[in-house]
Amino acid sequence: MKIDHRTIVQFIQNNLGRRMWDWLQKQLEQQDRYPLVRVADRYLIGEFLKAIIVVVSLCYVMGVVIVLFDEIDTFLEFGANVLIAAQMVLLSAPYRLAEAAPLVMLLASVFSMGRLVHAREMDAMIVGGYRLARLIWPMFYCSAVCAAAFFLTCEYVITPASARAENLLDLHIKQKGKGTVGRDSVWMLGQHGKKYFVQSFQPSESRLLGVDIIEMARDGNRPAKRIKAATAEWDASSGIWRMRDGMEWIFSDSGERRMELFAERSYLIEETPHDFLLVSQDEAGLSHADLKHLVRMVRRAGGDPIVYLPHLRLREALPFSLIIMSLLGMGIAFCTGRGGYVVGLGISLLVGLVYYGVLLFCLGLAGKGLLAAGLAAWIPNLIFGAGTFGLLYHLDRGT
Repeated sequence: MKIDHRTIVQFIQNNLGRRMWDWLQKQLEQQDRYPLVRVADRYLIGEFLKAIIVVVSLCYVMGVVIVLFDEIDTFLEFGANVLIAAQMVLLSAPYRLAEAAPLVMLLASVFSMGRLVHAREMDAMIVGGYRLARLIWPMFYCSAVCAAAFFLTCEYVITPASARAENLLDLHIKQKGKGTVGRDSVWMLGQHGKKYFVQSFQPSESRLLGVDIIEMARDGNRPAKRIKAATAEWDASSGIWRMRDGMEWIFSDSGERRMELFAERSYLIEETPHDFLLVSQDEAGLSHADLKHLVRMVRRAGGDPIVYLPHLRLREALPFSLIIMSLLGMGIAFCTGRGGYVVGLGISLLVGLVYYGVLLFCLGLAGKGLLAAGLAAWIPNLIFGAGTFGLLYHLDRGT
């Protein structure tokens, strides 16, 4: 008996298609019965997000007030324009809000979950078959998304705003009416053993005033060359600095010194105006990428990036603290929700005070070289993360 191969192929396709269809129907039925995102999950996330919006708005207003009181003496001393001063304050406030992000998430979690516990809605969910461990997951996913959004916002929104606010304060308010507007006393370690000291850096014109460059010998124990110039202007087309009205000292191995004056000279400096701009800025105006660039630059020059490394590691550890604080706030709400918001608020502020105290203490040790920067930034997360896990585990066992 001869069997046509087309009949075999059609038989396999029909049976395979039927089996796939039956499996798909079974999955859809199971999804309807046990959905991954249930109504309770959406409700918890919605309440949490509404609380975040309210707390963020209030903290931003507080940040504006704090910046205004910090800088009002400067505005009055230099006679700042009202619009420029207002713009500077509004641009500086987001950084203050970012610094308080862990406390913001803690308060938002306590307020949102505390309301549900106080109204016995959480009890209804638990009676309906939910365990506390199941209710934690929507909070965890939501806080994880908020942490990622926080990192990206700091990198592309808050940091540029802080840099713009610093420029307004330093270059438009404090130096109002001056002929040369720039950042004063810029010091930097460069490649190939070069050390730079600049009296004033003018970012808008890519110009250095009062340049003093020391090139170290290969052994790094003595100077090989020193150049001082009145000005140095960046030539973007050739990638070199054009120095004017300066002098050059060349030191030989035997200790002899030879000096030469020059009116204008092209000098190859590996560092660009962008590098001088980053070095002259405060850490608040530096993004994570900028801090990594400065750390690499200092290490490449043979220096110790102890000034920038703690801030870099803090930028990496801070988003994870948002997740920890959100879950910790949920645990606090379960413990104190029925006692009222005042109790939850008091405990949250106390927890936030301890968190920032531990963080500042660890960063202070890292700034003095007594503690590794990465460990200093992560110690608060490890301590409060362990405490959060223990609290939620205890509450889950009790439900």
